[in-house]
Amino acid sequence: MRSLRFRALSLAGGILFALMLGLTVCGLDTPLNRMAFSGTSGEYMMTIVSGSVMMQGLLLLGAGYGLYRFVQRPAFRWAGLFVSLALCWGLSGRKVGVLLWPEGRVYVGWFNIQTDQFTMCTPTQDCETTTLHTVVWPLSFWRVRIINSHSQHDLFIGPVTWDPTLRMLRQAFGPPSKMP
Repeated sequence: MRSLRFRALSLAGGILFALMLGLTVCGLDTPLNRMAFSGTSGEYMMTIVSGSVMMQGLLLLGAGYGLYRFVQRPAFRWAGLFVSLALCWGLSGRKVGVLLWPEGRVYVGWFNIQTDQFTMCTPTQDCETTTLHTVVWPLSFWRVRIINSHSQHDLFIGPVTWDPTLRMLRQAFGPPSKMP
C-alpha cells in the first residue's frame, strides 16, 4: 500500500513542479512573451516591471527541493518549506506594464499571463494631458491606487516588485501630490 501512495504522491509532485517550471519559463522577459502579455504588437513601447529571474529560479529550486523531500518522507517541516517557498515564488511572478501612448493602458498579471488591463484615458481625451493629472497613491499591503478625473483603480503589486513598480508608475503618471 505504501508503494501506491508513494507513486501517487510522486506523480502529483512531479506534475506540480512541472507546472511551476512552465510558469517560470513563461515569465521570462523575451519579445514574444512581452507581446503575449500585452496582447499587442506595440510591446516595444511598453514599460514592464517583474521579479528577478534569478530570484524566481532560486525560489523554484528551493520549493522543488522541499517538495522532493516531502514526497520521499512526508513530514510537516518539508511541507512547510515547500509551501513557504512556493508562496514566495508565486509572489515573485507579479508583473505590471504601462503603455502610455496612444491609449494610456495599464496591464497587470502573473508570469506573463495577463489578468487585468484598463485605460487611464477615454478615447476623446488626449492621453498626454490625462497622465499629467493622474495620481499614484500607495496603499497598505503592497497595493497602489491610480486616480484621475475619469477613473480609479486599485492594484495589488506584491512585496517583491513593490519598489520598482511604484517607481515606474510614478515616472509614468507623476508622484502623489495629495489624495483626491
